[in-house]
Amino acid sequence: MNDTELMGEADRRAAVYAASVSTRAPYPDARAIGMLQGFSEPLPDQGRPAGETLAILDDLGSPATAVTTGPRYFGYVVGGVLPAAAAAERLMLAWDQRASTYTSSPAAAVIERQAGRWGRGSESARSGLHKHAQTAGL
Repeated sequence: MNDTELMGEADRRAAVYAASVSTRAPYPDARAIGMLQGFSEPLPDQGRPAGETLAILDDLGSPATAVTTGPRYFGYVVGGVLPAAAAAERLMLAWDQRASTYTSSPAAAVIERQAGRWGRGSESARSGLHKHAQTAGL
């Protein structure tokens, strides 16, 4: 499996997972949690093929996740994966850029700067920053 096929397989598995959240229980059952023992193994002398590693991660890990993005989850708000945000993050992961300086990645630096402008321009962000600054004694 080449790198492009691997990313496609990861996307396929992620899409299957996302499609299942509306019908899955919000918390994994004992069987799924028990399957996590499959991760308890000695460090191998040689790594597995990437496709096999991805399959193990999905086959053992996905069933044991708390479905925080599903309609029946009423726990703490731990995020909110909108499809547009997930797709954008997927693209950003493929880019693997640093936004620390323009010379390290012009695209990442410009996008990060714009996100900061939007955050500073929003009333809720300004209010939150003000409260944080007060708490920090600034």
